[in-house]
Amino acid sequence: MKKAYLYPGSFDPITNGHLDLIKRAAKLCDVLYIVIGLNDQKNYLFSVEERKQMIIEATKGLANIIVEASDKLIVDYAKEKHISVIVRGFRNTIDFEDEQEMYFFNNKIEPSIETIVLFSKIENFYTSSSNIKELLKFKADVTSYVPQIVIDTFNKKSK
Repeated sequence: MKKAYLYPGSFDPITNGHLDLIKRAAKLCDVLYIVIGLNDQKNYLFSVEERKQMIIEATKGLANIIVEASDKLIVDYAKEKHISVIVRGFRNTIDFEDEQEMYFFNNKIEPSIETIVLFSKIENFYTSSSNIKELLKFKADVTSYVPQIVIDTFNKKSK
């Protein structure tokens, strides 16, 4: 078993698909770093602190989770923390192409860091943070797609 793995993402918001991958990845390592990537090119619905708190609340039953945010390249963050494995998730062929491209860039920058892939469960196959944000904006029911903390945080935010 590896000491620490890293699961990066924007988590805007965290979905049940993310949560499933987190739970599965946490079984594979001693410590799972969930790293909220900061990208000034993205238009976020939730602040970094809101995303961090939602992840902490959604994963509170998992003892080996560390949640942090970073504006660094993920491979640089991993090197800094002595993490040798990045966890990624696939839902479909579009994810495959994006993740394959990211793997090649990361591997070129830091060949010592490996990437492992966990496949999405079928019930999360079409769930994406972008779709969830759109549904939230239109007050649609998202209870089957996200942990309750996301709905609670959004409701507080939109008051």
